[in-house]
Amino acid sequence: MTKRDAASVYIGTRTCDGEAIIHVDGERLNPKRSQKLINHSPDGFNWGYCGSGPAQLALGILLDYFGELSPDVLIYQRFKERAIATIPQSEDNWSITGAEIEEHVAAIRVAAGSAA
Repeated sequence: MTKRDAASVYIGTRTCDGEAIIHVDGERLNPKRSQKLINHSPDGFNWGYCGSGPAQLALGILLDYFGELSPDVLIYQRFKERAIATIPQSEDNWSITGAEIEEHVAAIRVAAGSAA
């Protein structure tokens, strides 16, 4: 897989039965790809707290956005804390762009002293 464009948009919605669904550029993001790497949450994605569902979502978004396992994917726990856990759990419709993802990743790298 190749890296997505900074204009890519990830949209999170919650169904009436509470299922968290993520679409990116019109395609549904399946948690199975990230679960094969690390299975934090057999139930899939979630947001709004620092638990297993948000960890799975952070890993899933970064793995999809960067297209491969890279150092930028491996900071997914910090990305979860900055970008995913901060979305209100009651929020049933939110989005994050590729440019925003890159901004979060850059800030995490700077904070870790590894800006490159």
